[in-house]
Amino acid sequence: MATADRIEAATLWRWAQSAAQALRDAAPRINQLNVFPVPDSDTGSNMAHTMSAAVSAVEDPDDLGAISAQLAAGAVRGARGNSGVVLSQILRAVAEAAAQGPLDSQALVGALNKAQHYVREALHRPVEGTIISVLAAVADVPAADTLDATVGAMAKAAHTAMEHTPEQLEDLHGVIDAGAAGLVVVLGALQEAMGQVTEPELPSGQVEVMMYATNANLSGLESELESLGDCLVIGRAGDDEANIHIHTVQPEAVLKAARAFGTISDVRVEALPEAPRAGRVLIVIDPPEGAVPLLNDAEVKCFAADDELIPALTSLNAAEVLIFSNLDLQTLHAIDRALQRVGIHTAWLPGAHLLRILAAVTVHDPSQSFGVALLHMQEAALGMHIATIAENYSVHIGDYEVARCNSLEQAIETASSLLHSCGGEQRAIAVRPGSEVVDSAMMEIEGLACLAEIGVE
Repeated sequence: MATADRIEAATLWRWAQSAAQALRDAAPRINQLNVFPVPDSDTGSNMAHTMSAAVSAVEDPDDLGAISAQLAAGAVRGARGNSGVVLSQILRAVAEAAAQGPLDSQALVGALNKAQHYVREALHRPVEGTIISVLAAVADVPAADTLDATVGAMAKAAHTAMEHTPEQLEDLHGVIDAGAAGLVVVLGALQEAMGQVTEPELPSGQVEVMMYATNANLSGLESELESLGDCLVIGRAGDDEANIHIHTVQPEAVLKAARAFGTISDVRVEALPEAPRAGRVLIVIDPPEGAVPLLNDAEVKCFAADDELIPALTSLNAAEVLIFSNLDLQTLHAIDRALQRVGIHTAWLPGAHLLRILAAVTVHDPSQSFGVALLHMQEAALGMHIATIAENYSVHIGDYEVARCNSLEQAIETASSLLHSCGGEQRAIAVRPGSEVVDSAMMEIEGLACLAEIGVE
């Protein structure tokens, strides 16, 4: 549990889970801030992925030494991008401190100072005006009498340092550093885990500032505010008096600018509605390589069944996922638990046959409820009768070999005839590239597990 002067296992676990969720929620906004080193819009996603990898690695959340070590190991293995590396090294330093026992103010400050050293060691060319500067500002906070006070001071220092990043790094072009914003989110999650009541500190585009200005240089104020937000409205009551509304991610900067250009009153700051989470995502695990572009065109996400799978899935900004998979039950249970832990509603469909996947994806209607959409997709998949053709031109339906043929063309016709006898009219064929068979229903798929797959519905 958390007390006024130390962090134990339960608090660390709450912090990790809260940070993972907060980074997932903030990822789209952090991605929009991503300018340096290249504007590739992935810093938020990288940090969310790294923290999710850390959480997914935890097996014993009740033991401080175990959970801290597992969080660090998961983050180091799953780190993506420079920002993910920084986050992993912070967790590494926290784990080393936690190995000595519950963390008090002094231990936390010491861990963050050690994290600075690890980060500068890990990054080839650390640059000021980025997450590096925010970490340095946090590590410089002296240990207070209570951990609550120390963490509060750290969060404030992080926010201040983040606001100054554009002044430190010209390449940011006046935009707050994305990694710095991500670290502010992580520290806000620590405050939340400790029960501190905080206002959201990440610039999020969710705030509307309203005020009345008098004795104001309205032209100068308008010029200044244009760079601080959007949806700017200045309702003039005269040459130096106006009612002002602006949507901004920097309310403090807006108010400071307004005071510099006149006298303000009737100030209101209101949160705007959050952007809705993505509703539902369709996923295929380990599809044939050649099917990936086809599935992507149908707005289906494809993932490999490797060590990055669980962190990648738990990093999704989705409320619901429908997953086609041919994984073993143990792996399915592990993925299911991880997705439940982060609040993603999950359902599974068989992924052994590409043509059944395509049939199900074709009928998916995102406007339908989760259960109804799942039912329609299951019906479509089961309505597609499947035969496969092996390397020796043998035809298989289910677990049974039902015919042996002398050519691929003969095998396709035999399989089609057998499937048509079960009912159905439309035929689809997937074959590996290089086949000499010509058929209007045929698609060539690199990486297909069998020589050909025939479907009739």
